[in-house]
Amino acid sequence: MILGQHYLDTQNHAQALTAFQNAHQISPTIYSFQGPSLPLPFLPSSFILGLVDTHLAMHHHKESFLIARDLLKLAKDHSKALELMGTVFYMTNDVEKARSMFLKALERDPKNVSVVMTVVDVYCANEKYEDAIAL
Repeated sequence: MILGQHYLDTQNHAQALTAFQNAHQISPTIYSFQGPSLPLPFLPSSFILGLVDTHLAMHHHKESFLIARDLLKLAKDHSKALELMGTVFYMTNDVEKARSMFLKALERDPKNVSVVMTVVDVYCANEKYEDAIAL
């Protein structure tokens, strides 16, 4: 997974995709156990997040949507799954669906700074500055 992230960071998308797929073959579960204190005891594995990021970087929007959608089906109330689906919508210019997913993610995890900042960006891009300030 570290290698996949390195390739993604250096714009070597084909190698990143292969590295994340190899990580999935080594550990095929899409979850990693995080303990009983979470609303769901699982978080998406890094390779799932890496696969979606890589597909988005390669403009493979359908593939990124399908992966995020499948994760969301399995963990519909988990903030990270909602955030990932929101990211896919945002990167494919479906701003209203993205905003909806991000706000649902914030309901589940109000301290998630990356989602807060993304929602602020969405509001500002739509010139809804008062909403951004209120958040």
